[in-house]
Amino acid sequence: MPRIDAHVHAFPERLALAVRAKMGARGGLTGGALLEDVAKGVRTAGFDSAWVLPYAHRAGVAEAANEWSASEVSAHSWLVPGATFHPADDEFPRLVKRALIELRLRVVKLHCSVGQFSPADPRLEPLWQSAAETRAPVVVHAGQASPGDTAGNEIEELAPVLKAYPNMRIVLAHTGHPATAAAIALMARF
Repeated sequence: MPRIDAHVHAFPERLALAVRAKMGARGGLTGGALLEDVAKGVRTAGFDSAWVLPYAHRAGVAEAANEWSASEVSAHSWLVPGATFHPADDEFPRLVKRALIELRLRVVKLHCSVGQFSPADPRLEPLWQSAAETRAPVVVHAGQASPGDTAGNEIEELAPVLKAYPNMRIVLAHTGHPATAAAIALMARF
């Protein structure tokens, strides 16, 4: 059975270095920040494949990140190129179509925690619809009140999305930590 790391972050070079500088100050990061380092690290860690999940921390980042993912990440056969979005992106439906239909990016990352938005934001509707139709898994890092953490009520914000799209594939990053009990209850319901 293949070993797949379903939560690897990589970004275009300038953004990768900025993220590393900010996150590196907190400690705990290992390996290089650039895609070549990430690709090598996946193999060195013993994985056969990995989902590469860029994320949009604000509006205006997703389009370039998605284009980069399609051209650069897909150059590594063992990496699955991911898409990202921010609900405040201009021309949101066009960005979704471009990423999931035209570029055929195979997984999506929504980082509500860093981007400070709710997965229930109605502007995300074109994404939910397209992800359900294409069967692209959506990795959601819920929680926008405190970057990195998720409260139980923030987990519950996924309920209307899951109810509207029962066949959609959602991966709840970090099992909603620290609201793991709420995340497991949501999974049991849907």
